[in-house]
Amino acid sequence: MSFKPTGPRTTWSPRGLYRATKDQLGSIRGIYLRDNSIDAKQDLHDFDQHVILLNGFFQTRHIFEKLEASLRRDGYGCMSVNQGGLLGRYNHRPIDDLVDLLEQKIETLRTKFGVDRFHLLGHSKGGLVARRWLLGTRDPARCKSLVTLGTPHQGTPSAWFGFASGLSFVSTNPRELRPHSQLVREMREEPTPASVPFANVFSTSDLVSPASACRLSEDPRAETIEVRGIGHSELCWDPMVYGIIRAWLDRASSTTSPATPNEETP
Repeated sequence: MSFKPTGPRTTWSPRGLYRATKDQLGSIRGIYLRDNSIDAKQDLHDFDQHVILLNGFFQTRHIFEKLEASLRRDGYGCMSVNQGGLLGRYNHRPIDDLVDLLEQKIETLRTKFGVDRFHLLGHSKGGLVARRWLLGTRDPARCKSLVTLGTPHQGTPSAWFGFASGLSFVSTNPRELRPHSQLVREMREEPTPASVPFANVFSTSDLVSPASACRLSEDPRAETIEVRGIGHSELCWDPMVYGIIRAWLDRASSTTSPATPNEETP
């Protein structure tokens, strides 16, 4: 499935180049200069559907501000996960450590808010964390659906910049996110649980996680949704992408059957 962009794209003016950089990497002031503290909502009891949001490498969870506001407006209770990281904000911890953190968050939501089932939405590396959790859990029925945005399921060539810039000295992520890494190979060997609808959304204009890095043809259960003219970070706030996410969540919410305790993947 393929979608075209909704608005004017980059020009070679200073303003156009600034916008292109922002669309690929995100706003310096809006994302990188802010810590991970947010106004945590305590009204999750008011929602029937819930979405757990996982941001990507070296991002803060403020990248989801517009997406979260839109989802809440449309009836979805949202919870972004504080994944910590360098200086307490820049997500750089190993993926398996974040899988454990996600499990703790899920348990907290169950005990504090009574949220037994939820949707998972991960951007970039966050999609790998979500999918890694899903492949390892003994109870996949807790997850109503999985959405990944610009996630390098095959590993991404841009991970080599992590080595060149010295980030590999403070994080294992450049090694984990490179093409053909051990983690990538392990995850390719196992399809997602049949009980969990899976939308893999990515852009042919993504320079951080190119389309070739995001395609997951070896998993027949993943529905490929390809967009054009949208940057890596822009996937989190583009109106057309939001429409795709909203339609997917609505469909998954209406078709997912009730959970069976300790349901095992066939």
